[in-house]
Amino acid sequence: MKPKIVLCLALVLRGLLANCFGAADTTRAQLERMAQTYSHFSETVVIWNRDLRLWDPREEAMTTTNVFVPGRRGTNALAAEQSRLVAELRALRGNRESLAALLKHADPKVRTLALGAVFQREDGRDLPLIAGLINDSAGTFPNLHESGNSAGGVRPMSELENPQSVGDVAQAMLAFWGVPHNGRLVEFWGGDITTNDFAEYWKRHAGREYSASWFAAKMKRATRQTIPIQPQYRPDIDRVLEEMKALPMPDRAWIQLYVLAPEGWIEFEPEELVATDGELIAMVKTLAPESRLLFLQRQKVSDDPDLLIDKDDLQFVRMSNFLLRHADQLLRSEDADALLACQYVTHQGGGVNPAWAIGAALVQPAHAGEILHNALAHETRSYETAAGTLAGSLWRIRGPAEMDFLVNWFYAELPTASEPAHQPLALLWEAEAAARPDTKELIAALVKDPRFDRTDWGILSELLKMVNAGRSTPLVKQADISAAQPNGLADVHRVYPDWRNRLRREYGLPEEPLPAALAVPEKVLTQPAWSAAVPKQQGRGGQWRLVPSQDGQWLALLSHQIVTIWRTDTGNLARPDGYPTVAGDVAFTAAGQLLIFDFGDYGRFRTWDLSSHQETNKVLLSGKPTSGVDEGRYSFDRTAQRMAFAGYNELGCFDTRTGAALWLRSREGGVKIPTTLSADGTRLVVGGGTDFPKAVRLYDAITGERLRQFDFLAGQVLALAISSNGQRLVTATAADGLQLWDCATGKTLQTYAWQVPGWNMGPPVFSADGQWLAAVGSSFAIGAHEIGIFNTVTGRLKWVIRFQTDSSFGADMPLAFSPDGTFLYIATDRIEAWLLK
Repeated sequence: MKPKIVLCLALVLRGLLANCFGAADTTRAQLERMAQTYSHFSETVVIWNRDLRLWDPREEAMTTTNVFVPGRRGTNALAAEQSRLVAELRALRGNRESLAALLKHADPKVRTLALGAVFQREDGRDLPLIAGLINDSAGTFPNLHESGNSAGGVRPMSELENPQSVGDVAQAMLAFWGVPHNGRLVEFWGGDITTNDFAEYWKRHAGREYSASWFAAKMKRATRQTIPIQPQYRPDIDRVLEEMKALPMPDRAWIQLYVLAPEGWIEFEPEELVATDGELIAMVKTLAPESRLLFLQRQKVSDDPDLLIDKDDLQFVRMSNFLLRHADQLLRSEDADALLACQYVTHQGGGVNPAWAIGAALVQPAHAGEILHNALAHETRSYETAAGTLAGSLWRIRGPAEMDFLVNWFYAELPTASEPAHQPLALLWEAEAAARPDTKELIAALVKDPRFDRTDWGILSELLKMVNAGRSTPLVKQADISAAQPNGLADVHRVYPDWRNRLRREYGLPEEPLPAALAVPEKVLTQPAWSAAVPKQQGRGGQWRLVPSQDGQWLALLSHQIVTIWRTDTGNLARPDGYPTVAGDVAFTAAGQLLIFDFGDYGRFRTWDLSSHQETNKVLLSGKPTSGVDEGRYSFDRTAQRMAFAGYNELGCFDTRTGAALWLRSREGGVKIPTTLSADGTRLVVGGGTDFPKAVRLYDAITGERLRQFDFLAGQVLALAISSNGQRLVTATAADGLQLWDCATGKTLQTYAWQVPGWNMGPPVFSADGQWLAAVGSSFAIGAHEIGIFNTVTGRLKWVIRFQTDSSFGADMPLAFSPDGTFLYIATDRIEAWLLK
């Protein structure tokens, strides 16, 4: 009897072994075949679970190139191949033992395919298998991806593929699963995950059946991280949701919050979320109230290592923000003090997260005003919208009780160039999300305020959006709102005032007169008093300058870093050469000599006698800028005793008689920022540069003290002018036109409805007596140019000069008034004198 039993067992065992080895042999054979069949291994498809969007086969066959085309997906031959590849890998994912053995296959392509099949299992317990190959440097299939080139048209294959090793693939897989390198996630910023990195990670996760970050990785693959979520992905999403719902409590609720909490402090549309706020709130309510507070205090609420999160971790911020935003439903009144204590423990280097004060205010609405006003008083950051979020929460919780405060706060915090975060806009976002029925009273109060005329496109577009939501027909169509983003004077001067009047009408308020259209000249000039061709010069950089002598007889032209002298009575070229050919600026001294700043000896002032054409003096710069002086912007005063300089790093002013720096301010310069010194040498104005392109700074030119900053500009500062006595300033932007400012008070004196060029504009100029202002205008015709001359007192456009010039010459032409204001000089490919009469 026993021999029969043994025989039976042997037969059964042999059958099992045959099946096992047969499966292994089949898997090996399939992967070996695939290694010979497929051309690429796309991380986008295999790891991120996304389709490649490449050019269709017809275009590929014609050009052997690929490109992303919106609306055209999955038809490219290479993209279709990758879809087949991942389908085969998914079919092989069930045989873990066979795949584990094939990770040691001699062919690196087979090892790569085995990694791909293991990855399709979406099982965090397989991570050690993947980690075993992170140091495998053998080359494998090239990675196929979409082009990073934003240019249109088909793309070469060199932009769509890159070589990779087996270890590169394993690294990318671990990064996707959230394995950190030196404590930091490497998914987006790159970096090699080492054996030690994984050992530290696995020390926390070994032996676990599940963890929060593993479910987050699964959900990333299910959603493909698209916004809005595509309907065809819902089956994959539902599968992950069902897996989470099968977890034991309390992990079930915490892990769902970990995976599903929305980012930031904003409201999302339903199609952008896997779970609604209501669903998440119901799920969190299944947790004990005290455990919710413990999590916010960063205490242990689960054995899952992913749920004890560092205070700076974005995942903690997401989860805590959700709990705090809904604190009135998820936390208790007695938790308020603990929440306020947490905000100082968990604050990041950038400041306190306003969510903590808001949460405390929600659980104790009777003290909300005190809590939020205190938080708002201590919020000074200008680079994020924390203050606006706090102000919006005042409205959300307290409503009309805060009306007067919020209206005044709103207009006091209108965005400036030096405070780029739009705090009032954040208030409106909060008010819209709160959906209070009395929010229309807040809008009416904002519209009624006399400061409503200072609202920009951002404010107006949000107000219109909120108003449109309550109307059967929109007050302004969304397409029209989008089309009128700040891009020209017509929008700022005509469209936005019309929108403001529509909002006034909506709330029964009197309308304001619309601003005048673009200025109309009293007279158009088309013929200069004289015109002469400028000699052809080799292309050099540098600024252009046109400077009349104080007696009005001579005109110095700086172009291509070369100085030429012209007679103002005849327009004849008096001195064509002999001056330095690396000039940065030019001026006439009070004694009638010519002063040139050039770049020799690392910066020097050279004085020339006009009659003898001899150099009479040379002064070297001392206290030189650290960045050098050969590239920048320069400006002399009327008597050439001082020169302002804006370079790479410094802003400063020099005494031309000694070469000494009167002052230098580091990190306030900029190579091509507008820079103008007043004729009397007392005031300096500069544009804000790349950091604050819509700001203008005013300095005491003698001491270097910053006197004022002009922030309320709708567009980038293109050019500046300052009056001879330094009392008035003109700014030019494409969105504002020309604006005249009082330097002492910072108030706007005049706004000239003049469309200036959108870039590379030559600076406006004042006449010596300050009565006239000349500025280059915008023209759409090739070679056609306009210059407007305004009366600074009345604001009227007195003359427009219209002329044709070499089409290669742009709007960066220099202008200059004659000392008596009767002529305006212009330099392009010609130098011309225009009689103003």
